[in-house]
Amino acid sequence: MHPGQITILKRVSQNKKLNYYSLEWGKEKGERIATGVFTYKRPANEIQKHHNKEALTIIEAKRTQLVINHQITDSGYLLQHKLKSNFLYYYQHTRSIQNLTQRKQFKNYLVYLQT
Repeated sequence: MHPGQITILKRVSQNKKLNYYSLEWGKEKGERIATGVFTYKRPANEIQKHHNKEALTIIEAKRTQLVINHQITDSGYLLQHKLKSNFLYYYQHTRSIQNLTQRKQFKNYLVYLQT
C-alpha cells in the first residue's frame, strides 16, 4: 500500500465497550501505528457522544498529518524542525561527553541552536 493510502483501523476492546484506532499503510513491521484514541462503542450520554465526535476528528487529523509527513519524506524535502530535534536528540542521548570543557562547549552550542 502506498503511504498516501493510509487507512484507519478500528479494533474492539476486550470488554467490548470501546473501539481503539490505529493508522495503517501496509502489513509490514512498522507500517502501523496506534493513535492512542478510543471511542465508546455505545455512548451512554451526550458527553460520550461528544467525545466520540472529537475523537474521530483527532484521528482524521493524525491520519492527514501522517500523509503529509510521508509525502514530504518521499519528496526529499526535510523539515527544519525535525532536523534540529533529531540533531539534539542524537547528541543529548547517544553521545557521551567526556570532560567539562566539551560539556561547556556543547551547552553553548545548544543555546546557540535554540536562538
